[in-house]
Amino acid sequence: MEEYFYLAIVVCFLLLLTAIHKKLIVLPFLALALFSGFRYDVGIDYDGYQRIFEWGREGLNGTKEPLFIYFLKFCNYLGGTGQLMFLILSFITIYFVYKFIDYTSKDRILSFLLFFSIISFYLYTFNAIRQWTACSIYLFSLSLLFENKIKKFLIINIIAALFFHLSLLLIIPLTLLCRIDLSRFKKNVMLIGAFVAGALLKILVGFTAYDAYNAEGLEFDSAVDIKIYIFLLMSIVVEFIRKKFKKTKYSEFLFNINFISILLLIIIIIQGSGPLVLLIKRFHNYFLAIYIIIIPFLLTNVEESKRKAVSGVLYIVLPLLFLTTVYFLGESNNLLPFQFNFKLFN
Repeated sequence: MEEYFYLAIVVCFLLLLTAIHKKLIVLPFLALALFSGFRYDVGIDYDGYQRIFEWGREGLNGTKEPLFIYFLKFCNYLGGTGQLMFLILSFITIYFVYKFIDYTSKDRILSFLLFFSIISFYLYTFNAIRQWTACSIYLFSLSLLFENKIKKFLIINIIAALFFHLSLLLIIPLTLLCRIDLSRFKKNVMLIGAFVAGALLKILVGFTAYDAYNAEGLEFDSAVDIKIYIFLLMSIVVEFIRKKFKKTKYSEFLFNINFISILLLIIIIIQGSGPLVLLIKRFHNYFLAIYIIIIPFLLTNVEESKRKAVSGVLYIVLPLLFLTTVYFLGESNNLLPFQFNFKLFN
């Protein structure tokens, strides 16, 4: 537990240095990359990834992603251990989250703390390793959409999907949908579609590569918990207040992302429990991560003095939330005990 406490102290100190120069915001991100990159036997999927790395040495691809084997071959070409794989994946993930926040956030410090402190983000990169690598690249690519560089957006995300997580391929069209003007009629049609999709999900999934999620009694079974209802309530509130914001390409895109999040949460709730809940949660994670910049954006509509007060409170509360999360949920998520491994090469 003390390792996480020291990390929080270091991160907060490095954030204070940004008052000297805004470019120093890169330092706390570097701390996160090193901390997660050198972790040993931490995270639910750690052992599974060690096996995937060993299979890669034998020329076998232990994932559905066709290009991930080439990443493993690159690590082996360098003479690396499995720890080198974790370090590289950690640096890729944190680097692209950094670029995403640096390019698109209205409050980079608050966005960093949201990423750092909420369990669905930084701590989740210890578990959903490849998906968060793909997610970080996806987040970075959103800046290309703001510049209407759709071709680059598509190329980057397709490559990321083929290397790290194929689920990203289904997120691409939903994201492009967020670029259009969603009228009330279109939203009503999409809401009806979400309820229909939720009711027919088992049938629809049967026609995809994710049909294994239809099997009963799988070890990755899941259920709807209180967090889903909290996320839904938060998303509905954001949808109701969107009229208070000036209509810009940036704001409309973020609000449309929020609406897509509502649709996915409805589908999750309709399922109730079972492996399909986990499947849709994985898709929802891509949109949930965008709240890292949505929340700071929402605060821009608050009077400056109140905004500074709210931000100041969050600057204090969020690191405490990080430590509280590790303390109460660390063992169940295999975040504790924490160990380091610095052996990168054979």
